[in-house]
Amino acid sequence: MAVVGAVWGALAPLDQTLVGLMAVDLGVYLLAQAKLGTLAYRPLIGWLIPKAAVLLMIAAGHMLDPHASSLLGPLPIQTSLSSALAGSFVLAEVVALIENASQAGVPIPDFLAKLLANVKSTVAITQAPQPPRG
Repeated sequence: MAVVGAVWGALAPLDQTLVGLMAVDLGVYLLAQAKLGTLAYRPLIGWLIPKAAVLLMIAAGHMLDPHASSLLGPLPIQTSLSSALAGSFVLAEVVALIENASQAGVPIPDFLAKLLANVKSTVAITQAPQPPRG
């Protein structure tokens, strides 16, 4: 348990926020799937793989942070690459959480549904193209 506490304490605040939102989203996702009668092992793995990939991308961002200015030139704002990645994925996680809550039967206020639609159309959260399967 001490190792978990040490790792958690070493995470940046945005990283902690993202991991916390992922944990909450997992719970809401499981509730939504149970309510829909579609709770199964394979879809859960399909849900977890992108989450793990996000955390690995942020870890890569932390490794690149010391070299960001030499790789990208001067950044227009005072931030780190890892923080920019974590912040953008926090937004994506909030969108996913609201969508899963809606599927679980949580009534979403109209203003929030409109805001969610606006964020999704503005930010265009998309999946990367998948390689062909042979």
